[in-house]
Amino acid sequence: MEFYARRSAHRDKLLAYLGEQHDLHLLTEMRGNMGDQLIWSGTRDLLDSGQVPYSTTTLGEVGEAAHPLSTLLIPGSGAFDQRWHEWLPDTVCTAARDFGKVVILPSSFDPAVPIVAKCLALHNVHAFAREERSHRSIESLARASLSLDCAIYFHGFVDGSGAAALPAADGPLLLALREDEGSRLSAQGLRPDPLVNRDISLCTTRLAEWLDAVSRAARVVTDRLHVAVAAVLLGRRLMYVDPYDAKISTYFSYAFGDAFSHLVTRHSLSWLVHNGFAVPVEPA
Repeated sequence: MEFYARRSAHRDKLLAYLGEQHDLHLLTEMRGNMGDQLIWSGTRDLLDSGQVPYSTTTLGEVGEAAHPLSTLLIPGSGAFDQRWHEWLPDTVCTAARDFGKVVILPSSFDPAVPIVAKCLALHNVHAFAREERSHRSIESLARASLSLDCAIYFHGFVDGSGAAALPAADGPLLLALREDEGSRLSAQGLRPDPLVNRDISLCTTRLAEWLDAVSRAARVVTDRLHVAVAAVLLGRRLMYVDPYDAKISTYFSYAFGDAFSHLVTRHSLSWLVHNGFAVPVEPA
């Protein structure tokens, strides 16, 4: 499949770039949910696949010592946007003072947030965007490149060389709708049906548990980006509703194109209501 050839090309190019960096430090112990852990695990798998040497620096260690000849590598994140930017842009600013270079792996960015624009504009920060909209928004103020999200390099995803049978259309269903401020439901007086919804990105505690929930399903209904990513890369039927800012559609357009169109259907909030996946919020 074309996607897997493209993934290999992106991997090789990114590994070549990272292999040129001096004394690479991978930032660890970051804040995030299980979807973020998929990115972090995929990042380690990427580095290991290319035998790129690196040490680790924890989030708490940033700012404690100067590393003027080293590069800090920050795994991809959604924490550079309007809703979530409380800590990571500040971390980049601090790291840029202590490290010779800071590289942000493929992420989404909203430079309309002042602290996001500030950290990206620093002379020794290089940012990779994981989709085209973010790249267009930052290329005039940052040293910016475009590449695939490192979650797709997670070793548990197959390479697509075999033709897997489609899961049954009436097989087990996982309803994994957001229960945080990224959801669009509350603005419409709705919420995920509490009797059937399982927001696995918040309620699971281990990546293996999160992945198991996706892999056991034949069909996945979600507005969580990385639940959607895992679903298609595990060969599950995906029915998704965009959260804020068309986040899933924007990502899928760049990362996957039409590669998984046989598995993926985009729906509206009214479709969630019609199928009983979303229900009105009860008056207090």
